[in-house]
Amino acid sequence: MRIEDHYARLGLTPGASQDEVKKAYRKLALKFHPDRNPNKAGADEAFKSISESYQFISEFLETAEYSENSSSDQGFDYNEDTNTAGGTENPINYKYSLLLTFEECAKGCSKIVHFYKSMPSGNKEEVRLEVAVPQGVKEGQKLKLKGEGGFNSQGQAGDLFIYINVLPHPLFERKGKNVYLDLPISLDVAILGGKVEIPTLAGKAVLTIPTNTHTGKTFRLKQKGFPSLGGMAKGDMLINVIVDFPDNFTESEIAFIKSLGAKRPPLIQEYQLRLQETFKGRKR
Repeated sequence: MRIEDHYARLGLTPGASQDEVKKAYRKLALKFHPDRNPNKAGADEAFKSISESYQFISEFLETAEYSENSSSDQGFDYNEDTNTAGGTENPINYKYSLLLTFEECAKGCSKIVHFYKSMPSGNKEEVRLEVAVPQGVKEGQKLKLKGEGGFNSQGQAGDLFIYINVLPHPLFERKGKNVYLDLPISLDVAILGGKVEIPTLAGKAVLTIPTNTHTGKTFRLKQKGFPSLGGMAKGDMLINVIVDFPDNFTESEIAFIKSLGAKRPPLIQEYQLRLQETFKGRKR
């Protein structure tokens, strides 16, 4: 597939910035994510396609920032510094840009990286290296694989540096070890309460919504966030509730809503009391 086709999948044209690519992907991922379309035919394949194109374009843009000595492999920079100091040739360090999902960062994973490596003979050989990514890695983190870089003419091997890039998630946001989710709920669930199934990094959970839940209410699921690097203590998952309203109402529904105006909810009552205190004693 041509790179123009990958851009077209995201509704973009070549030359779009990394920020524009991220925004386009996030919008489409929200639309087609399997968790939001459990019964919609084709949603799963559409999500896989746009994720594939986002990953391809991201790696392409990363590669474009590297020096002219880069290999043709996307996400890889040779960074071959062979200057000598005191008659000693510097080792050849490589850096590789590795793109992961939120879930892969949380659980840890094994990835195959593919590049061409300078050998003591001066030739370059194809290398496929399995990299164990620990739990808890995050955007911008660097993993060092000692001795996995290229060889200089004196037979000394440099290091391989794996730079972590993370696909934006259509539902989650990460802050430190905690993961955040904005959860829209319907008006009837907000008033009457109910149970709502939500995704987590490791699967699903059922959240109990109490009666009279307002927008801005936050629920915390302990140890459902990201682990510390290496899998130690986990952060939490915080769910921010947003009460969603229908786009339109029937005349009978509007009449019923108007009848509710006679009732004074507790937050409005509290506001009215504070408003009276604010204006009390002011000169008119």
